Amino acid sequence: MRFSASFTALAAFASTASALTLPLNRHSANNSTIVARQDAGPKQVFAHFMLGIVASYTVADWEQDINQAKNIGIDGFALNSGTDTYTRDQLHNAYQAAKNVGGFKLFISFDFTSFSKDDVNGVAGYIKEFAGEEAQLKIGDKVFVSTFYGDNFPFRAAEAAAGVPLFACPAWGPEALASADADCGFQWNSWPSENNLPVDKPMTLDGDKWWETNLAGKPYMAGASPWFFTHFGTDTWNKNWIFKSDTLWTDRWQQLLELAPQFIEIITWNDYGESHYIGPLRDEKPDVYAGGPTGAVKWTPGHDHSAWATVAAPYIAAYKQGASSPIVSSDHLVYYYRQQSNSLQCSDPVPTPTGASLMADSVFVTALLTEPGSIIITSGGNAPVSIDVDAGVHTVSAPMGVGKQSFQLVRGGNAILSGDGYRDIRDSCDVYDFNPFVGEVSGGGGQSAPGPVAPAPETPAPAPETPTETAAPAPETPAPTPEPQSAPGPVAAPPADSPAPASSKSVSFSTEHETVWGDNIYISGSVDALGNWDAGRAVMLNTDATTYPTWNANVDLPAGTAYDYKYILKTSDGQVTWEGETQHATA
Repeated sequence: MRFSASFTALAAFASTASALTLPLNRHSANNSTIVARQDAGPKQVFAHFMLGIVASYTVADWEQDINQAKNIGIDGFALNSGTDTYTRDQLHNAYQAAKNVGGFKLFISFDFTSFSKDDVNGVAGYIKEFAGEEAQLKIGDKVFVSTFYGDNFPFRAAEAAAGVPLFACPAWGPEALASADADCGFQWNSWPSENNLPVDKPMTLDGDKWWETNLAGKPYMAGASPWFFTHFGTDTWNKNWIFKSDTLWTDRWQQLLELAPQFIEIITWNDYGESHYIGPLRDEKPDVYAGGPTGAVKWTPGHDHSAWATVAAPYIAAYKQGASSPIVSSDHLVYYYRQQSNSLQCSDPVPTPTGASLMADSVFVTALLTEPGSIIITSGGNAPVSIDVDAGVHTVSAPMGVGKQSFQLVRGGNAILSGDGYRDIRDSCDVYDFNPFVGEVSGGGGQSAPGPVAPAPETPAPAPETPTETAAPAPETPAPTPEPQSAPGPVAAPPADSPAPASSKSVSFSTEHETVWGDNIYISGSVDALGNWDAGRAVMLNTDATTYPTWNANVDLPAGTAYDYKYILKTSDGQVTWEGETQHATA
């Protein structure tokens, strides 16, 4: 059922040493039947590479990128190519570098914002020139080509003009894919959107299944992207938006493990202007940051995303093996966060991006774990947040706080991985910068020498039918501030200005309620920590496959204060329904 007022309120106790335990939001993918597909050989993963921004690339630059992509299991680059004067030179550099590296393929993705659909001979000329390259991707004896749009381009005519057989996998609208000119279909859209605008909804498989239905068994290439923020003003491309991306990277990969398409294309390797790159920064080559002095150079330098490649690797391995979950062989903590709140006002001539309010003011960690552990996030002056997770890949979060960001993996009473984010979160800005900082804490996959962890307080017996309150642990002297990417050390204690022990209690809430995919349960109440009855500030509860339909959350609340609360259902389409007339009260 979508909603009923018959929530069952339960009581439970939760406490960790010098930290609060907050909910972990997990979702299960939709299991729907997929149209039978033609076999096009082994499953492969590609990354979309913007050739139009790398006029200054050398063969060595290409080799660096290719090696990094190959190391995480990417099979090739889709070379987004227009009609720039340097396009052919850079294509030759790319194919030479791939040949030098070996075991890595390339194909041209014709960008039809540059090419014309009438330019059959121009497209055929590129195909013919590079078809014989050793690194050219082929399906059987057919040269693989793709597009950025260009619906209904006559690839059979281009095939005849080039004199080589083609395997065309264009990014066309689904209705065009029945054409004999398409041997395969690629869906570019990899973000929650409606009419190309940001929406407050999760990414689903609905679009993929629509494409597959229209392909009628032809192979399908699905897109996967970690983020999408762009902030070009009217003096350049006038693109200023952010799509809801908080947990998109792992959510999308899990969906694609279920879908198991023939091909996956990562969007992108290096589109810095749209902030969805997972390849290396090129701060030494600022010309690759599109848009000139008012363009991507204002929100890209210093914003490393390469740790997102670390997250992709176990999913890529699982996808190729037909597994239903990522294959994790070593421990990693990958963090990411924006440098500013979504409500911060900046001295920026380009206004706040469309969709900014859809982004959570949170700090995120994707934990890749070989066995269970606790993730501790300390964001600025906020109290540390501890989240227990199982083995596998899990994305968790904590509320954003101004200042230094610190992260730890704790297991068996020891800090296995530990480090700080390489940028602080700030409370002032001159650019609406929604491009995240992405990094990985040090520790060599759990092989570093562990540090001590403060002992946990004794656990009191849980009280029935009412939230259980436990005194927050006394603050300790903060650990010395480590350098970014520091070696593991002691678990971080609350900052020196944390509330005194008597000022707050850790309270655990639990309720049973059945929901449909995309819906979530929240709690709101009469104190600020519960949002003061503001549904927009309510605290989300957590559930997973083992605890559903029970939803849980722990919240730090004022000690000795009576408060009322209710549970809320928020649906995937934004509707909010409050629990029935009676509200819960505490003494």
